[in-house]
Amino acid sequence: MYSVEQRGSVTVVAVSGAIDLASRAAFTRILAPSAFAPESRIIVDLTDCSYIDSSGLSVLIRAHKENGERLRVVVPSREAVYRVFKICNLDRVFHMVATADEASEDGVV
Repeated sequence: MYSVEQRGSVTVVAVSGAIDLASRAAFTRILAPSAFAPESRIIVDLTDCSYIDSSGLSVLIRAHKENGERLRVVVPSREAVYRVFKICNLDRVFHMVATADEASEDGVV
């Protein structure tokens, strides 16, 4: 399940549950470039995401390519999802933070 909240020029996409092949189409639509204003910043909050597979990662990678530095990903380091990012070396690709507060401190929110 996804929720989208607009906070000024920041769009926060919060994910709960799994991001897998079954949910890929919805996740792709939510992160489509046309969903965001060109100057908006984007936070994908995976705090409540219980599972992510390669199809979910590919959606995030495409969103990163399309949005670059405007995109931040919240991935708590204690979670299994964080381990997937580390194993795939995606922690070197994405600007990742452990909490939404860190994204705020990063000047995003």
